[in-house]
Amino acid sequence: MPEKKPRPILVELDAVHECWAIRASEKVPETRIRCIAPVTADAKTLTNVWEVSAPDLKRAIAEIRKHPQVKRVNVLFKTPEKAQMVLTQDKSLIVSKIPPDKAVLFEPTLTEEGKDTISLLVHDEQSMRDLFAMLEKNYDVKLRAKRYLEEPDPKAFDFFRTSGFLELKSLSTLLTAKQREVFDLACRDGYYEMPQKTSIDEMAKKLGIHPNTFADHLRKAEAKLLPIFADVLRKF
Repeated sequence: MPEKKPRPILVELDAVHECWAIRASEKVPETRIRCIAPVTADAKTLTNVWEVSAPDLKRAIAEIRKHPQVKRVNVLFKTPEKAQMVLTQDKSLIVSKIPPDKAVLFEPTLTEEGKDTISLLVHDEQSMRDLFAMLEKNYDVKLRAKRYLEEPDPKAFDFFRTSGFLELKSLSTLLTAKQREVFDLACRDGYYEMPQKTSIDEMAKKLGIHPNTFADHLRKAEAKLLPIFADVLRKF
């Protein structure tokens, strides 16, 4: 009987640990922090580019700056509710503890509501068990979802980097809290069904806002989401 080949697994996990990003998301409601790209690393520190969105952005950045893990913060640009910054921290970040021979880390990691959400590609079931056993010694980790890849081939790793998976995973970071709320309501109440089951006026009344305000939030959400959906469809 031929030996069964290992099947790579896409794993999504939630982690709670002592972290400047988690602390900021706990201290400042509706804060979302996303790692965009690595910059440099040395024996003691990591430097990455991060995106922070929050209704009270000034307070969120202040909380980040004063955390003992954070060594330097350089804000690249800032709008009223979103900023990108280069941040240097000590190597206490959970992703720095993941052995490269056990898993491939998919960026962006996402921090909100007091936890990190991390996506990894592991070689097989045994690698996943080993990884969780190692992480559970120092962190509160919970398996959120897993998906087996059909082809145990390096090309499968590239598929998830290019298929739109990351774009879909990070959609929520593109929207403000109100844009997410109105778009979710429109989907749940059948606004996009044919025929429509609700109207802008009816949905605005549910949220207690003016119909023009509701429509403006919905248009902005659609303008951010639809180009990503179209790009993902082209890749398939």
